[in-house]
Amino acid sequence: MMLQSPAERREADARLQPLAGRAGFLSAGMATIVSLAFIAMVLAVSFILTTRSGVTAMSVDFRVFWGAAKLAVAGEPLAVHDLARLGASHATGLDVDMPWLYPPAFLVMVTPLGLVPFAWAYLAWALLSLALTAWAARSFVAGIGPLWVLMAFAPAYFPALMMGQTSLFWLAALLAAIAALGQGRWVLAGVFIGLLTLKPQLGVMIPVALLAIGAWRTILSASVTTVLLLALPTLYYGIDYWPLLRATLEDQSALILASDIALNLMLSPMYLLANLGVDLAVALNIQLGLMALT
Repeated sequence: MMLQSPAERREADARLQPLAGRAGFLSAGMATIVSLAFIAMVLAVSFILTTRSGVTAMSVDFRVFWGAAKLAVAGEPLAVHDLARLGASHATGLDVDMPWLYPPAFLVMVTPLGLVPFAWAYLAWALLSLALTAWAARSFVAGIGPLWVLMAFAPAYFPALMMGQTSLFWLAALLAAIAALGQGRWVLAGVFIGLLTLKPQLGVMIPVALLAIGAWRTILSASVTTVLLLALPTLYYGIDYWPLLRATLEDQSALILASDIALNLMLSPMYLLANLGVDLAVALNIQLGLMALT
């Protein structure tokens, strides 16, 4: 089964050709300069701040990954679920709940970051994010260099890079999965989709899409990848990881449902309804119902 015929692919590629001209080069150049300038500025600030006495990390989301990585390197991986220990690890001193909410495979992924100081880990995270995105975007640019540069260094990535979030990793995995599906590489596509289960809420509709096209080998491959990502790190860290993670998730859920935290920062039916005055618990049930219907 082919998701796109050769003729359809040629037609789609032809629509991208205007970006191969001067306008494309100018757009790519401007986007790259703007993006790299902002990224360089933030990274420079991270090096400057963390050279000060008593400052170990910047107050960005990435501090949680780095703090957890330090605990894992120190041989205390289960301590990532202790909010006080995690806060002491990155030592930013913020009175804000930033718990560890990830499966054990993600802790394995970030552990090497704990071997180096914050600024170097932050730099490596940003560069790896951009490199993987650039690699995954190759199949979508019809060989047009400026378009590839635009996809690799889009200014839209800056918020994720500035905060040290995981968004670009998941974007790269999703792009790679779509490219593999388009090339009929069903098993490889499943591996990339399985990697997305490291943050499963981002891909809730992917199984539905795979069922719709009858991609059974991809479903099997994704399932096997997911099981391995769950089982192998669990064997390494121990089964106690999961009750601790569940307790953290329950605490965080209770915190959200008991307050109006971040109501203006979230984009979802639940938070839209909450902003309109609907009780948070009711809004959550409505969102879950919408998910079930789709």
